[in-house]
Amino acid sequence: MGSLKFIVSVFLIFLVWLSIGLVKFDYLFNCFGPDLEPIGVSDAKIRAARKLFTRTPLIGEPIYFVKKTHCYNGWAGSSDASSVVVISQAVMDEFSIEELAGLIGHEIAHLENPLSNREHWEVDLRGAELTTKELMIKKLEKMAAVYTDIYDKNMIFGLPALRARLIVRDFRERLEKIKTFAK
Repeated sequence: MGSLKFIVSVFLIFLVWLSIGLVKFDYLFNCFGPDLEPIGVSDAKIRAARKLFTRTPLIGEPIYFVKKTHCYNGWAGSSDASSVVVISQAVMDEFSIEELAGLIGHEIAHLENPLSNREHWEVDLRGAELTTKELMIKKLEKMAAVYTDIYDKNMIFGLPALRARLIVRDFRERLEKIKTFAK
């Protein structure tokens, strides 16, 4: 009977531990929700980042939105009428203009070939062609550092820890490929 109580106690402690980790993970990585605000190319930081492009994209200028979220990400989408780039508030607040240019280059590369089955690093490669190799490297280094910092500071554990580590590994692998293959 005593060992059963011990096992149940350990199991309950594990469930609490896991649920705290999942709540932290959801807070840190949840990038979804309806809070979009149009910012457009009139935004000084967007304009400065776009001036760093060395090539003209194959598409027209997208419509820019900022997403009121604390996650670090950008998204791209298009319809027949227009293309959209959404940038999280955390990126707008904390990325340098150079890092932002790399992120926008990556998102515009998605828009140029939206149905592509290419590897994600190949999207980075096209983003580096639009901006520069150095700007894409800065963006990837920043993303790897941000997610490493999130993991370190928030003591994420269990499955969320694995997800955070996989995100960091993905950015580091993409970084090495850009260093190798970008001109």
